[in-house]
Amino acid sequence: MRYEKHLKQMLEDKIITQKEYETILKRMSHETKTNNVTWLDMLDNFLKWCEEKYTIITAKGYKSCIHKFFIYLNDIHNNSNGLDGEFHTYSFQEVNGFLDDMKSQGLTKQTISKNRYALVVFGNFLNENGMEAPDITMVKTPIKDDNKECFAFNQNEIFEIAESTDLRSKVCILLCYECALKRIELTKCKVDDFNFDKNQLIIYNTNRTKIDRVCIISERLSNIVQNYINELYQDIDSWNRERISKNRELRVDEGYLFQSVKTTVPSYSILQYMLKGSSTRYYESKFDDVDEIKEKVSKFTFENIRNSRRVYLLAMGKDIRDVMNFCGDKNYMAVYRFQKLVPLLYPETIQVDWFFSQQWDFSIKHNKYI
Repeated sequence: MRYEKHLKQMLEDKIITQKEYETILKRMSHETKTNNVTWLDMLDNFLKWCEEKYTIITAKGYKSCIHKFFIYLNDIHNNSNGLDGEFHTYSFQEVNGFLDDMKSQGLTKQTISKNRYALVVFGNFLNENGMEAPDITMVKTPIKDDNKECFAFNQNEIFEIAESTDLRSKVCILLCYECALKRIELTKCKVDDFNFDKNQLIIYNTNRTKIDRVCIISERLSNIVQNYINELYQDIDSWNRERISKNRELRVDEGYLFQSVKTTVPSYSILQYMLKGSSTRYYESKFDDVDEIKEKVSKFTFENIRNSRRVYLLAMGKDIRDVMNFCGDKNYMAVYRFQKLVPLLYPETIQVDWFFSQQWDFSIKHNKYI
């Protein structure tokens, strides 16, 4: 294990105790493979194990939680085999990332706690069957901050940033905004998901086994995406010519919209790099203060672009449930809490005094406020 040498040195230098050494070593032990057991096999075995210890309903609940965790792991590692791929043990950090990801989706503390405890049970299952699992007993459930600042951009600012950058980044920003795409949906987006005759983009679920929703894109964005795709395949031809000149294998085109010269399967970091680069160049052209630029760039995230679309749709008079369906949201609060930004970003669309006089009720299913 690549950490073991450093850990031993820390132990010898008395930087950490023997107990801390063993704990850290156990947490970092996530590189062990099982003997050709797939993720699905592991889920089935876990369910049978749980059924011997818990009620059927509880066992199925634990399995459902671990299934979500497996999907998360396959997503962040861009595992093309999905749940049919070989099972690998996981890390302490990956558990933390999974729980933080649920928090970012606006899930309740109870839901996150349930998934955390299911992971504790799954770790017991692995240990009992002679497999390694990180000790996550010290992982705390992320608490959702209901008072967290709601932030969104006016549509014009997003368009200005998109217009000031390269074509690839422009497509990424505009697709994220117009279709309210999550970052994972952008990384999974493929050229064949577009129907340019109808100006549609089909959004699949995480495993691409079924359609989650269909988004309508503007005629303008449709033309921009088509131009980008034409340039992309010219680039792929160029990359392959270079590979041939170096006696390397031709790259395999898996059809991803944001594939690059380095990888056929785009990653989170690639998209994040594009986003940060575009916003940095834009704000540097607008402001001189370094701290102000950093603050503005830090807020130009995929989630805040999605938030901006939510606010815009609300300002245009869309019902909260309609906005949820459009954005692929499962949590009512993910949209509801952005109502207060409507008069700030789009004051021309509403009567502000009337808006703030309303007693917004979470139980109301159809709230019209235009």
